[in-house]
Amino acid sequence: GEDFLNKPSLQALFLSLMGKAGQQPLDCVGTPQELTASLNRAYELGGDITNSYLMKLAKEQGIIGNTSDLVEPLLTLSTEQAFPQTISNVLQAKIAEELS
Repeated sequence: GEDFLNKPSLQALFLSLMGKAGQQPLDCVGTPQELTASLNRAYELGGDITNSYLMKLAKEQGIIGNTSDLVEPLLTLSTEQAFPQTISNVLQAKIAEELS
């Protein structure tokens, strides 16, 4: 497979997804906060990914190392969603169970 984090041609899209430039192109990829938390977790795990082009860019942009208060709110259940109430109740109960 391709290493998308090592493609300088994806810089504009990457910064857009991370909420640093332009408009977020897709709703289905998560919020910039979720992506920042995920990227920081990947960086913490180490390996070759930490030396990739876009990971270095993220570090320069202050995206990496910026998780002090980022993860906790993402693990808090929100009542904002578009599921029918019957499905919503089941999903929220299961998520609450997994988070406890």
